[in-house]
Amino acid sequence: MRMRWWAALCLCTAAAKEGSLDKFERRQQQHLRKHTPAPTRAPTPVGPTQVPTTRMPTDRGPTQVPTTKAPAAAPNTDINVVVACSKAHYTGALAVVASATNATRSQRHRLRFLLLVDDAAKVESMGRAARCAVEDKAQISVKHFHDISRFPAPRARDPRLRDPLNYARFFVGELLPASRRCIYLDTDVFVERSLVDLDDAARQLFDEHSSAVIAAVPRDFKKPCDGVVNCKLPVVRSRGEMHSFNAGVVVFELDRWRSTRRLDSVASWISRNEVSQGKVYKLGSNPPFVLAVGPDLARLDPRWNCMRGIHRQHLHNTRCWGGAFIRHYPGGAKPWEDAEVARVRPPGAPSTPMCSRCRCGREVCDVQQHHRLRSDVIVSSRTRAYHVALYQ
Repeated sequence: MRMRWWAALCLCTAAAKEGSLDKFERRQQQHLRKHTPAPTRAPTPVGPTQVPTTRMPTDRGPTQVPTTKAPAAAPNTDINVVVACSKAHYTGALAVVASATNATRSQRHRLRFLLLVDDAAKVESMGRAARCAVEDKAQISVKHFHDISRFPAPRARDPRLRDPLNYARFFVGELLPASRRCIYLDTDVFVERSLVDLDDAARQLFDEHSSAVIAAVPRDFKKPCDGVVNCKLPVVRSRGEMHSFNAGVVVFELDRWRSTRRLDSVASWISRNEVSQGKVYKLGSNPPFVLAVGPDLARLDPRWNCMRGIHRQHLHNTRCWGGAFIRHYPGGAKPWEDAEVARVRPPGAPSTPMCSRCRCGREVCDVQQHHRLRSDVIVSSRTRAYHVALYQ
């Protein structure tokens, strides 16, 4: 009897406890429902990437879906190439236009050559010779360049500074008023790679560097203050950052060159040097170019202007010479000169002929009638050595 009574008491106690727990849980859930805020609305899906479009009070519209766009393709525009050729370098100018046209291959129809000559009587004959050299695959125009009245060149002590063509590169903005870019080439270079690639490389550099006015190969081994300009002068120190570069291959961003009045800046530095009796710089036209450009230089790949002399090899150019895009022969000995070709075989001869002997001989003789440079540079692609075919 006592056992039954004790079992009944235990059951009643357990039931009471269970009821109390259920009541506590119900009250707790009521409290949470009353004091817990409503859940935040989920962002509205806008596409496969589920980018949220939660708008702020200052937003003017829905958030755009981020996309990765391919870089814009370069427009199929003309490629302007300027070459300034004095009487002694007419043959070199023909070699330049021929090698550039051959290297550009399928895009050669985009090339627009502007040849600047120092003799008005040679405009027509130079045009015939150049069109023959490119086999009419590119457009050729020839102009007589002589007006440099804004520069004090006639008063310069150095004879090199008295040649108007020495300043031709600075006038590209005026010579090509409707163009955005142009490539300037010296007459002692051979082009081995398409100039379309050079134009595209420079365009990308100009997009990345909004202040750059030119693209050129820098001379990191030669600082501006190490003989290029006199950095001891306050007027030079105030110029700030500068970079040495070779001006034999230069791509101009013509809109910026014109808008920043760099031609006037070059003229100003030349005048300052003349007034100071040559204390600003001692060399030719490169120092005022360096001063006028200042920090606004875009750095081209060294292979676009790899220099190597016929008689002297420069260690800093050894690395780029084997795969050079443009080979540059600075100094007095030029690879197209008969005496130099007969005596020395230049390393890395270009892989393209200047022009055919049978078609261009007469035109070249007309251009060179006052000189003894009456030879065609014909190159053997197998031996990569110069062969000279003389004709009368």
